[in-house]
Amino acid sequence: MKSTLLSLFVTAGLGATALASTCYVYVGSYTKGPDGGISLLKMDEATGKLENLGVAAAAPNPSFLAVDAKGDFLYAIYENSPGAVAAYRIDRTTGKLTFLNKESARGDGPCHIIVDKGRKNVLVSNYGSGSVVCLPIRDDGSLAPASSFHQHTGTGPNKERQEAPHAHGAYLSADEKFALVADLGMDRVVVYHFNSAKGLLTKNDPPAGIMAPGSGPRHGTFSPDGSKFYVINEMACSVTALTWNAKAGTLTQFQDLPTTPKPVPGNSTAEIAFHPNGHVLYGSNRGDNSIVRYSVDKDGKMKFEDTTSTTGPVPRGFAVHPSGKWMIAGVQDENKVVTFAVDPVSGKLTLHGETTAVGMPVCIAFLHIP
Repeated sequence: MKSTLLSLFVTAGLGATALASTCYVYVGSYTKGPDGGISLLKMDEATGKLENLGVAAAAPNPSFLAVDAKGDFLYAIYENSPGAVAAYRIDRTTGKLTFLNKESARGDGPCHIIVDKGRKNVLVSNYGSGSVVCLPIRDDGSLAPASSFHQHTGTGPNKERQEAPHAHGAYLSADEKFALVADLGMDRVVVYHFNSAKGLLTKNDPPAGIMAPGSGPRHGTFSPDGSKFYVINEMACSVTALTWNAKAGTLTQFQDLPTTPKPVPGNSTAEIAFHPNGHVLYGSNRGDNSIVRYSVDKDGKMKFEDTTSTTGPVPRGFAVHPSGKWMIAGVQDENKVVTFAVDPVSGKLTLHGETTAVGMPVCIAFLHIP
């Protein structure tokens, strides 16, 4: 299954100018055999050097991860059929994870997970069965059974990839009153009202933002001010910029740019994320094997700047350090993560020379410990 997964970072309440002394990096991955799981790295924030601390928790295909805003708990999807969602307590001294429990994802091939700001719920996107589900979080950090479930319906023009709905990522608006779900199979960004207190998702009216036929929307990210939403399209190899109406819950497209200077046969895209300065946007290319960089002006318009090689095939998730100085990208087919030095103003990437062995990396999550 061509599921695609993204990355995130958590600052545990610290701003980019007040970084903690310890920085852990969790890596979600596909696993083979009994020794696979969620990998744990430790980063020297001054030099960008990574120390591999081994497996933080053994798990079956924990491909996508989410850490709560306080840095106490980590949540992982198990990308299997049927799929599952697991909760872990973080040992803030060692970075190790203690398994709390797991619950059904209510679908096949879950590929993405997020936690709301109040640590009340997780939202999970099921790629295989094309659905989205909300699971409440108990006071001890463990997960309760699903409180809300929606099955998507619809297809796209590509009969091989879009024969059915394929939910690929859910994203909360700044006020967390809405959840936007990118569905690759339907060429839609499905919009839901979100009630965090009740763990409830209800369809908005209108129910979705319509993307270009055959584009295959995969992941998304809001602009720092919450007024724009950017979607990376796996099949079209482009990024679409949309204006977000926070009152009506509607999306209006105003720009679409390619992720490579010219078409690359066999290319597809994966992750999308802003630099902490809010003026640079990145995406990953699998096939071109690069990270694309756009500058973003005050009106939200993108300008294609360049692409930087990931030195290996199939870069999936990546994350930018909250200082804006470093980026870590997972290179799935060479079983490694690579580190880039980042210009904090322009966002330009320079290969740092740091390569760390990690089996089939998919998702990168930063965690700073005071």
